[in-house]
Amino acid sequence: DIDNTVEALIEGSSVTTAERVELTASDKKPADLEKYLEDMMLPQWVKDELNDSLSGTPFDPTANILSCTGSLAASAGLAANAVISENDIHNIVRAKIADSQVTSTGADVILETQSDARIVTLSAGVGLAAGGALNACKSFNDIGNTIESVISGESEVSAAGNIEIKALDESQIDSVALSLAAALVAGVGATEIKSTVANNTHAYIAGTSADKKAKILKAGQLFLEAQSLKPINKPTVNALSLGATAGLVAKGASIVDSTVGGSTKAYVGDFVELGKAAGSTVDVLKIDALFEGEAVSESRALAVGIGSDSENKAIALVNPVVQAYIGNADITAQDIFITSQTAAQAEADVLGLSIGIGGVEGKMISEATVSPTIDTYIGSGARVTAGGDIILQSLHNFAEVNAQLTPNGQGARANSDSSGGGIASKQGAHAKAIAAADVETYVADGATLSAGENVRIKSLAYNDAVGKAEAFSVGAVAKGESKATATASGTTSAHMGGTVTADLAVDISAFGQSMADARAKAADGGLLSGSGSDTTATASPEVEAYIHNNADVDAGTDVLVAAIGKVHSRAESSGTSPIGGVKVGTSTARANSAPVISASIGGITNRDDYPDAGIQADQDLKVKALLIPTRIEGTSDYNAWARSTSSSGSLLG
Repeated sequence: DIDNTVEALIEGSSVTTAERVELTASDKKPADLEKYLEDMMLPQWVKDELNDSLSGTPFDPTANILSCTGSLAASAGLAANAVISENDIHNIVRAKIADSQVTSTGADVILETQSDARIVTLSAGVGLAAGGALNACKSFNDIGNTIESVISGESEVSAAGNIEIKALDESQIDSVALSLAAALVAGVGATEIKSTVANNTHAYIAGTSADKKAKILKAGQLFLEAQSLKPINKPTVNALSLGATAGLVAKGASIVDSTVGGSTKAYVGDFVELGKAAGSTVDVLKIDALFEGEAVSESRALAVGIGSDSENKAIALVNPVVQAYIGNADITAQDIFITSQTAAQAEADVLGLSIGIGGVEGKMISEATVSPTIDTYIGSGARVTAGGDIILQSLHNFAEVNAQLTPNGQGARANSDSSGGGIASKQGAHAKAIAAADVETYVADGATLSAGENVRIKSLAYNDAVGKAEAFSVGAVAKGESKATATASGTTSAHMGGTVTADLAVDISAFGQSMADARAKAADGGLLSGSGSDTTATASPEVEAYIHNNADVDAGTDVLVAAIGKVHSRAESSGTSPIGGVKVGTSTARANSAPVISASIGGITNRDDYPDAGIQADQDLKVKALLIPTRIEGTSDYNAWARSTSSSGSLLG
């Protein structure tokens, strides 16, 4: 375990300087650790196999914790061993100004925290015996750090230059587990990897009470940035399980579970005054919360014996909370920009092969889920004045390309592949992918906004789920079953309450694109065979844009309320039995597109009656809801597309 506390603090003090004021706290991983396999008590051929397996993968032994555990058991009778690795990092990294007066008369005030905690684990267990070999290999890893940059309490901060409040996290877990059990009679092997990154990365200003406010008196630009990033070209959590069992009876099992969550928040909280001092100004207020996360779970399994059984499961989950907001605060600036943004990917991949002379069974399960919660808002009681624009936006899996926001192609990916052969063979592959982000951008009831130019709030979400399953079974009696489901749902919402005045336009817009793609293949061959493939693809997002009841909105030009949705669901199933005596099988595909797209004034539940909403637009008032069909490669421009095929070369079927 690692439990560090690293802090840079100014508390209960008065600081004045003509130079920069800088508070920096960091906790970083060490340099690369070479030759990490040399001290493991494993045969050289096992070390060579590990090096070969890891070559070309994101695995990299640079870490705060490098855990290498190995066990070898050999016996003429029964050999049993277990390898268990548990690793935790729970650090606090903080830069803080509390109950203090801090002034830079000629430069910047900067608070910055950085953390790149990393765990790398390599666990290997080998059991060899003439009679029976039992082997278990387990790895449990957790990173749960707190990374904060804060101005709090009854503080007053002023800078001739900029004020920057930044918190940055770049944590990662790499985990590999190898289990090998081989015996003349029975070989049983199991691996389990569970890894979680759930840090809290926050950058904020917050007072204590109405009598003890935090005040920003002067700044050229005020930046609040909270960033949870993944390493370049590497997943946040990467887990790989390698299992092999051999014997007259061989049984193997693995579970790989990877999660990326936690919270990323940048905000001006309650009891804050910004740019209110006489003769002082803040040119730009920029609040950004950015999350990048990828969870990857992979399992590879081989079972060989007269009778063999292999069951393997991979789970990948990305579910952070990401927020950028203004609370009950009094703020004046020239321009105000508030953004929450996520780029999230979950990948679960299982591949299994079971070979036997007698009975053979294989079951491969993969589950990938991307379900972040993203909020950008100005809360009740806030009083926000801008000489220029006030812009709020929430973005999920959108990136800027050539000055345009476009989907980044990320989402949930589940893949299962099960193959086997024996006198009696049963193979099953199940894949489930879910992309369901909740994205919300809003101005709360009780807030007051005034802009010399535009007020714009928008939410953009791209939910993409792909599930693929393939099963292949060969035997005198053979059954192959594959099932894939893909669900792209979630809620994308932009709405406005309170009292809002803009000299130019007021725009409230929500755009949600949901893509669900499920594909399954099943193939078998035998005297008596049956295959089944089943797919369900569902695209069911809710996209809504509205102005609340009792809201008061006054625009010098246009008022726009727009909700736009793009959906597509694709389901494709195929079954094949090229040879066989008796063939029984089914192939089913279901594609469902059920979006709800709503744009209104007066509240979603009161769409046709707006007596309580006061709307003044000197030019156009536009309310529009639009559904756009889109395409997944290989299909037509339909909201839902399904195809099921089956072929048989059996004598009777």
